Formats: sequence, structure tokens, C-alpha cells
Amino acid sequence: MVVAGGPVQIKVASEALTSSKVETQTTIKLMDEQGEKIKTFMDSLTKSLKGLKEADDKRDEEIRTIKKDIENVKTLIPKMIEKSKETNNLVLRDLQDEIKSLKSLVLNRMSLNNQIIGSPSPASSIVGENKPNEVKRTINEIDSSLSSRFPFLGQNPSIPAWQVSGASSNTEEKEKKKKKKRKRKCYK
Repeated sequence: MVVAGGPVQIKVASEALTSSKVETQTTIKLMDEQGEKIKTFMDSLTKSLKGLKEADDKRDEEIRTIKKDIENVKTLIPKMIEKSKETNNLVLRDLQDEIKSLKSLVLNRMSLNNQIIGSPSPASSIVGENKPNEVKRTINEIDSSLSSRFPFLGQNPSIPAWQVSGASSNTEEKEKKKKKKRKRKCYK
């Protein structure tokens, strides 16, 4: 069987096949390029999602850490308040002890002054008994002449700061010694 126009048709068919083959290869090449672009896009999308997940995890961890820190602070605040109260109480006790010590020093000084004023002076015992009013008048005259010469004598007696700190430490040392003696007596 002979086909009419055989070689021309074969040539046309061959050209059509060649053209179809080139178009198919071009299409395959474009599809491969698009596939590569899609793959690159998917890789970058995966990396972005992974980065977001890591950032989320990091944020969650930071939130847990902050919550833990807040809970720690909540538990520390009452302890700090209690410690502050204890410290304040100790300071107040120390101040009370200091005030008592100062009061006893002032009372001792006042009683000493009263004893000096109330006791007969050596001159009066030599000369003889003076009247109480004369003694008071003489003391007042001496006080006024001393006050005019030495103005600081008219001030109320006070304890210098360097003695105050020494007095408190002496009081504390005496208390410690008393406690040690008590303990020794208990053990004997």
C-alpha cells in the first residue's frame, strides 16, 4: 500500500514531531525552573516557620522565667518585711537601752550635784555652822560669778558624743559579763 504524498507527509510529520519535542523540552525546562523556585520558596517558608516556632518557644521560656521570678519576689517580700521589722526592733531596743543609760548617767550626775550642794563645805566646818540660807546665797554667788566667766557652765550637763558611744559599749560588755557569770553559776 502506497500512501499518497508519502515523503512530504513524513517530512511534515517529522517536523511536527521535532517541533513538539522542542516545545515539550521547553515546557519541561520551564516546569523544572518553576519546581526549583517552588522548592526554594518552600525551603525559605520552612525556615521562616521554624524561626517563628523557635521565637515562640524562646518567648514562652522567657515568660516562664519571668513568672518564676515574680513568684520568688512574692515569697521574698514577706521575708524582707519580717527581717526589716526584726532589725527595727533591735534598733529600737538599742535606742531604749541608750536612753536608759543616759537617764541613769543624768540621774547619777544630778544626785552627785545634790550631794555636793547639800553637804557642808570644808570651810563651813572649820568656821562653824553656817545657816542654810547663807550657804545657798554663797553657792548662788559662786555660780553667777563662774557663769559670767565661763558661759558653758550655765548649760545643762550633757555627755560628749565620744563618751556616749563608749558608755553603750561598756554597758553591753557589762551585760555580757553578767550573762557569763550566770552561766558559770548554773554549771557549778
